[in-house]
Amino acid sequence: MAVVVVALGGCDRAPEGPMGDHFSFTGTIHSFEAESLLEFESIAVASESGDVLDFFADGRRFEEFTPAHVREHMVLGDPVEVTYRESGDRLIIVSLRDAFVEPPETSGSP
Repeated sequence: MAVVVVALGGCDRAPEGPMGDHFSFTGTIHSFEAESLLEFESIAVASESGDVLDFFADGRRFEEFTPAHVREHMVLGDPVEVTYRESGDRLIIVSLRDAFVEPPETSGSP
């Protein structure tokens, strides 16, 4: 039997920000608001520790993450990684992707 381990963290500073102002948050989608069939307005992501953060698309479209794909992640509990920036009291999505799932370590023969 294989066990898949998902590394879920809270907030981490991401190095890719031009001014060092980007952060990342990994977790499962708790809820979302769709703006249309192709765009979502916001998503709420819950970390493994139970922290829930609300992120806003701010008018941007994320081609890989249509509302249908976001709902799939929410239903299946598949984790996402959100890279975001702060704008006042809002967290604005810079990028959104499937979270990396580490393969289980194997030792010896099966």
